[in-house]
Amino acid sequence: MSLIVPHWIPSNLWWALPLLAAALGAALRRVLPRTAAARGAPVCLLAGPAGTLIWRGTLVAGLASRGRIWSTGLPLLVLAAGGAAACALRDDRRGSAMAAAAAVPWLVCMAAALYGHYVRSYGSLHPGLLALTLAALAAAVLAFAGALAPAPAPEAPAPPPESGPAGSLTVLCGAFAGHSIPLPAGEEVALGRDAARCHLVLDVPDMPACLCTVRWLAGRDTYLVTCQAQEGLLWADGRSAPSGSTIEMCPGSACSLAAGQPVIRLG
Repeated sequence: MSLIVPHWIPSNLWWALPLLAAALGAALRRVLPRTAAARGAPVCLLAGPAGTLIWRGTLVAGLASRGRIWSTGLPLLVLAAGGAAACALRDDRRGSAMAAAAAVPWLVCMAAALYGHYVRSYGSLHPGLLALTLAALAAAVLAFAGALAPAPAPEAPAPPPESGPAGSLTVLCGAFAGHSIPLPAGEEVALGRDAARCHLVLDVPDMPACLCTVRWLAGRDTYLVTCQAQEGLLWADGRSAPSGSTIEMCPGSACSLAAGQPVIRLG
C-alpha cells in the first residue's frame, strides 16, 4: 500500500503516537467504562505476539533498517504479552497502568518498524505492520483510559441494623432504687440477696436469697416472672404468686415482698 505523505510524518510516529494515545486516553477516561478499558487493552496487546509470528521477517527487517538500537525492540513484544496478562488479571487502575507500560514500548517498536519498511520500500506501507501499529495504538489508548479513570467512589458503609425493642425492669428498693435494668430478649435475670445465685443483688431487710427470675418475651411484649421466695410475691393488682409459680405479666406491673416492701416494676 503506497502513500504519498511528507517524510517527517512517518519518521516521527514513534514518539508522536504514544503522546496521542495518552491524550486520547485522558479524553476518554470518563466516557469508557473501566471494564471496557481493562478488557479491551489485553485483547489489543495480544495481537503483538500473534502478528510477530505472521510478519516476523518484515518486522525484523523494518526494525533493522532503523539501526542496531531498534533491532533490539522485538523482545518488547514479550513485555506486551506480560502486560496483557497483568491487565486481564487485575481489573483496576494498577492493572491498566501495567498494560500501558507494556503498550507504549510496543507502540514505539511498531511505529519504528512501520517507518523502516516505508523507507526500504520507497513509500510503501506494509498492511500487516500498519494493522499492528493501529492495534498497539488502540491498546495504549484503552490502557491509558483505564489507568487515568477516576477511582470509584467508596461505598457508603451499611447502616448498623436497628436493634429491636428491649424489655426492662426498674428497681424500687435498695441501693439501685430508681435504676432501669435492660432485659434483652431470651435472657433471664435473677434477683435477690445472694450474689452467688443472682445477677442483681438487692440488699434490703427481709430479702430472700433469690426472690425471683424475670424473662422478657419480645414477641408478646410481656414478662415471665418465676417466684423463688418461700414467702411468695405480691403484685400491685392484688394477685399473689406462691413459691415456684410462673406468671406472665404486662409492662408496668409492680411486685412487692410478702411484707409489703416494693421490689421491682416491669417495663
